[in-house]
Amino acid sequence: MVTNLAAGREVFTSNAFLVTGERTVLVDPGNDFDAAVDHAVADGETVRLGDHEYTALHTPGHKDDHLCFYAAEPGVLFAGDLVFAGGSFGRTDLPEGDRAVLAESIEYVLEAVDESLAAMHTGHGPSVTDDPDSHIEAALRAARR
Repeated sequence: MVTNLAAGREVFTSNAFLVTGERTVLVDPGNDFDAAVDHAVADGETVRLGDHEYTALHTPGHKDDHLCFYAAEPGVLFAGDLVFAGGSFGRTDLPEGDRAVLAESIEYVLEAVDESLAAMHTGHGPSVTDDPDSHIEAALRAARR
């Protein structure tokens, strides 16, 4: 299964290679590849990844359709481009970006996760396994500035 946290031609282009098992490296991102969404996941919907159920959290602000995925057991958050290690957050200066909405999305994630949060995997940079809540809280403070 291939899961995207937000839609975008560059993301779907990568999926076309993953799904078919193609090993070609994309060298011309301007090429338009035929790849479509099989199933759009809604806020609150659960998806099974391996042995765990992840809840989709609709988290706009970076992109309107951005999702995070959280599983209380094993305490894992896939944050995508919402927040990153060190308290930074996804760009809001691009089309569909909205800093105030992004801050609301970060608050939503903080409310959704609980004390069991042990790891946060982001769309860019390192994963966080040392107090991921503090990184999310720092991103919220920065987004509110």
